Amino acid sequence: MIRAKSQSTRYQTWFSDGEHQCISDTTADKATTSVSLDRTRPDEVVFQYEIELDGDLKAEQRDSLLRAAGACPVRRTFSPPPRTPAPSV
Repeated sequence: MIRAKSQSTRYQTWFSDGEHQCISDTTADKATTSVSLDRTRPDEVVFQYEIELDGDLKAEQRDSLLRAAGACPVRRTFSPPPRTPAPSV
């Protein structure tokens, strides 16, 4: 699982996989995300994620941010699932 959290220093986000950690430059929006990999079914790879939005946001703002997360380019990369053909020899 990867955990990310906005920091008090402007535009910084801390993230970690439990073993390694890093701080990156980000936007001013405050959010905490968690992503985990579910391999309970051998024929599926499922990334589950949670998003916590901090601050005093109107319902329209929350909805807009959650829609943006659902349209994330990384998420679209996995839809449809990628193929993994045999390597070339």
